[in-house]
Amino acid sequence: MSDGECRANRCRVIGHGMAATADDATSGSYVLRYRSSRAEVWRWYWRSWKRKFWKLHALWAVVMVWPLSRMLFPIASPAPMLLSLLISMTLVVCVMACVPQVLFKRGERLLKVDAHGWYSEIGNASGSRSWREVASIQGSGGTVAIVGTNGHAMIVPRRAFSDAVHQERFLSHVLAWHAAAGVKVLPDGLISANKVD
Repeated sequence: MSDGECRANRCRVIGHGMAATADDATSGSYVLRYRSSRAEVWRWYWRSWKRKFWKLHALWAVVMVWPLSRMLFPIASPAPMLLSLLISMTLVVCVMACVPQVLFKRGERLLKVDAHGWYSEIGNASGSRSWREVASIQGSGGTVAIVGTNGHAMIVPRRAFSDAVHQERFLSHVLAWHAAAGVKVLPDGLISANKVD
């Protein structure tokens, strides 16, 4: 984004070719340009795994135990079943941990966020979601993660913002827009889509 484009979009270049809007209450939107790293995706994935994905992976591993034990061991006894559980859990965790890394796009992302939702471009790919299609918004570890109802997350690193105050304002606005779209706060403090219309 050139300086001229930045002025037209009320943003400023903040180093390494990234830009962020000078968010003022009248603009009601943010425009961010940044690159994510595989390490950020990895850290987000493992935080999410410890919080919730492990339950799903354990269920998949249990479902795989019987067919796997029958394929590997002709004798039905507890030892082969336990070994099959260990193998299936390892396979599920490894494969599922690789999925976000395979889907990772290293190009510069353009992210536009406003009261209606978000729009993103990265390379030739683009997408958008309304706030009602966002399951949660998480601010932790120096990043803001906007998690869709499909489980995919858009990770916005701290360097996408001019400073910590800008990041906090962004998070505050995003949470407010999300809540205004009919979402509720769960007891664990996460924001979740309200399924009741």
